[in-house]
Amino acid sequence: MLSIGKTIRGLTLIELMVTVAIITILAGIAWPPYNGYISRGHRADAIMLITKVQGYLESCYSQQRNYNTCNSSIPSNITTPVPPNDHFTVAVATSATNPDNFIITATGNTAQQASDDSCITFTLNQAGVKGYTKASSATSTNCWPN
Repeated sequence: MLSIGKTIRGLTLIELMVTVAIITILAGIAWPPYNGYISRGHRADAIMLITKVQGYLESCYSQQRNYNTCNSSIPSNITTPVPPNDHFTVAVATSATNPDNFIITATGNTAQQASDDSCITFTLNQAGVKGYTKASSATSTNCWPN
C-alpha cells in the first residue's frame, strides 16, 4: 500500500532514451578499433602458420636437398589450422624446374578476413622475402611485423 508522504521515484522515458543514446554512441566509437584488433590477431595467425610451414620445409630440405619432395610430405596438421584459428589457409608452391625454390601463401578464408582489405594474402619465399596483397582501396599498412 502507498502511504501518504512517500513518493515513488523511477526512470522517465526521456532518461532511459538518453542512456540508450549514450551507450549507442560509445559503442559506435569503440566498434571500429575492436574490429581492427581482431583483424590484426587473425594476421598473426597467418604469420604463425607460414613460419610453421617454413620451418618444416627448411628442416626437410636439409635432409632431402629438394623442396619438391618436402612439399608433398607436409603433414596436414601444419598447413590446416584448427578452430578458432582457422582464418587462413596455407598453400605451398614449388617448381619442378627449380627445386630449390618455394613460395608459401596464406589466404584469408572467413568473412572477417574477407572484410579486412588491408592484408588479404601473405607470402614468403625460400630467401625470406615477405610479401602481401591488399585491396586497391586499402590504406597503406605493413602486414608483417618488424
